Amino acid sequence: ELLRAFKKVSEKITNAKLVLVAWGYLQDQLIELASSLGLKDRVILKKPVPYFERKYIYGAADVFTMIGDSFGDGGISSAVLDALGSGLPVIVAKTSPNVLVVKDGYNGYTVDPSNVEEVASAIIKAFENEETFGKNSLEIAKELDWDIIVEKILKIYKEL
Repeated sequence: ELLRAFKKVSEKITNAKLVLVAWGYLQDQLIELASSLGLKDRVILKKPVPYFERKYIYGAADVFTMIGDSFGDGGISSAVLDALGSGLPVIVAKTSPNVLVVKDGYNGYTVDPSNVEEVASAIIKAFENEETFGKNSLEIAKELDWDIIVEKILKIYKEL
């Protein structure tokens, strides 16, 4: 779905590139689909990036998209949290736990991942609002700092 949505995005944003990180066993299918959509030169497949190198990938990005609906233990994706902390607009599936940190129309969009038009539209709108959404992502990320979370937890325990 993301590749099909990116095809629509690339028609509006002519210099757009899609970097797929940690694509795993789908490599051959993704390359084939990208070629059939005429996107072979605009889609970059990158092997999993060590945690400490993520900031370089995010620093080169304009928008972060993760439209899957489950990750590892089923919680919020650490990659989404890193994207917020990097000041990126973020697009996530509206059925994923990531909606807890992505506020639709504020720092990104929550989408139906099977709706290619909706995903493409969200990417384009996030790109157009990159500066504002990026600032809003940083604002949300600051509230997720461990020191702040610990303070909130301690406050709740003291009130019990």
